Amino acid sequence: MTAMALTVQQGLWTGGDEVAPPPLAAVVELSGALLEWTVDASTVTPRITVTDIDAADWLWRVVGADAHVRLAGADDAAPVDVTVDVTVVEPLRRLALGHWMRRWWPASARDGIVALDGAVLDAELAVLTASAEEFLGEETFDSDVASLLRGAAELPAGLRDDPRVRALLDACGEIGDLPDLATSRPRWRADYALVAGDAGAREGSAIASGVASISWTAVPPGVFDAAEDTVTWSVATEGPTAPVVARIRAALAEPTAGHPLSAGIPLRLSSGEVSAQGELGAGGEATLPLPLSETAAWNHDWSAAGVGVGVGAGETREVRDRVRRFVRARLAAPPADAFVAELLAAESDF
Repeated sequence: MTAMALTVQQGLWTGGDEVAPPPLAAVVELSGALLEWTVDASTVTPRITVTDIDAADWLWRVVGADAHVRLAGADDAAPVDVTVDVTVVEPLRRLALGHWMRRWWPASARDGIVALDGAVLDAELAVLTASAEEFLGEETFDSDVASLLRGAAELPAGLRDDPRVRALLDACGEIGDLPDLATSRPRWRADYALVAGDAGAREGSAIASGVASISWTAVPPGVFDAAEDTVTWSVATEGPTAPVVARIRAALAEPTAGHPLSAGIPLRLSSGEVSAQGELGAGGEATLPLPLSETAAWNHDWSAAGVGVGVGAGETREVRDRVRRFVRARLAAPPADAFVAELLAAESDF
């Protein structure tokens, strides 16, 4: 049990410690409320935001029946003190953590962080979602068991005999109709070897070159390798009369094939007064014409050049490093609440 004061903030009953912004926030949308945690914080107690007190008919299970009644009848003049039952919210925290892993797990060949098998994770999330049915409304984002079951059907053949995976599939079969298991290709080491080499190699004919990092919150999940300095760029020309261009390549999470979500992601190169904008292709590459001559390009100071990929500035490297430390700690010593997908990743011979 943990004491908490709920106060009205921006018109909504809210209580609990502040939560770090994405990619450090794990969130689950319940009927009439949001529960949030900072993933690497030790506390089980969430930050609670009640969006619809009438729809949150489960709230008494978390704060007690008396507190629920007081909240339902209270005005916004004074805080309402409640006691949170952490044993009730712990399974919801795990559900939020699983959805966080679907979005933010920093899989990287270069960093040696193995990707979670999405089908296995979806299977476990389907089971967790079904068990939390009393907290989830039909219209909430995190209540879609059917889509999770479809994801579970993509399970690689090589994992289906693992007893832990088999138990998950059996549990999924009890929840609803599990689509026919598809034949999907597992990840092989050869896939990763293609991106594990020299990230910042300078092209022989390049006028200038460098590396940049991708902010995770600026791009769709699961598209790019999550390490730092995975974007390489070079400024080059093929002759005195040829245009000067910037060639940019972003390392994909799956290097042996393009990714449909890579195509169309905006990118920009800037260096002082020189700038160019464009879009990545499905292979994570782009060529941008630059508005200067070859002579001007050679005389330009490219030392402060930068490349941005995606929308917005995104989070800092320090935040991404914090996520990597959290994930590496779970892989090195899986906790009691580890997902089967995590255990498989920890056991894999990467």
